[in-house]
Amino acid sequence: MLAPTSTHAQNHPDPTPASRPHRYVPRSLSVHSKWRFNRRRRAEYLAQVNGTPSPWQVAAIESLIRREWVTRLAEHGDDLDGTIRADREYQKLLADFRRSIVAAAARPAMSLAEHNRAIAEREARERAA
Repeated sequence: MLAPTSTHAQNHPDPTPASRPHRYVPRSLSVHSKWRFNRRRRAEYLAQVNGTPSPWQVAAIESLIRREWVTRLAEHGDDLDGTIRADREYQKLLADFRRSIVAAAARPAMSLAEHNRAIAEREARERAA
């Protein structure tokens, strides 16, 4: 019996590093792969947030996804300067996002009475201004 000359693993090596086997890395840069990439990355980032994400966290997640996609485009186009610049911006935003998760987890939740008091104080300040 003849052995196959090539296997799927040889033709399509796993693009994900062993340390992050769950991360989706697109093999092509089509519209469909971008949509799949955005959907999976959004789910990964939202899974890191405890509870409902703040508006800043939602914006940061969308920006992280866009910047990581731009980095992929630069890598695909062999644009070393663009890759380094996009990756640097991505890493800064990712660090800010992770700090926001830690800060939100460390902050104790407000009771309903404290929440109502804070709203009343804010409304009083707005009326006075």
